[in-house]
Amino acid sequence: MKAHVQTNKCRRIQAFTIVELLVVIVVIAILAAITIVAFNGIQQRARDQRMVSAASQVYKAISLYVTDKGAYPTASISCVGIGYPVDAAGLCYSGRSNLEANTNLSTYISSMPSPPMEQLSFSARGMLINTTATPKVLEYTIIGGSTCPSIGAPQSTTSVDTNGDLWCRAILPSL
Repeated sequence: MKAHVQTNKCRRIQAFTIVELLVVIVVIAILAAITIVAFNGIQQRARDQRMVSAASQVYKAISLYVTDKGAYPTASISCVGIGYPVDAAGLCYSGRSNLEANTNLSTYISSMPSPPMEQLSFSARGMLINTTATPKVLEYTIIGGSTCPSIGAPQSTTSVDTNGDLWCRAILPSL
């Protein structure tokens, strides 16, 4: 019978080398950078899409109101929607009331939309009905946009305000 002799050979421990670890870290960093770039601006696009959706709903309600009543839901400039910051007198956007338009449109829209809060300030953001302009328009703000998305209405002028935001104007239906 042969005796098994146990030799005390050096066993090589298998482990990752520093170079292999660095390669993995670099690959993970590259994938993280690609992901960040891919999702950059997605929140802004989502906010802008909420504004476009709200403007489209309000435009349709205004069209129905004009068809039924033969008038506009406000006689001047009025904020449209809920959730606006208000001043001490309860007025939105530099002293404009949003009660008149909201009240008049309430039977034509199931729930009054709330424009994205990030897009609301006293400086000129949000959504307004402007019946003092020629032509009469629904104005809404797109933050940092370059073109006004369609809301299913003829577009009037587009301008950039002092914040660098895009003011889109949709022409209201004629009386």
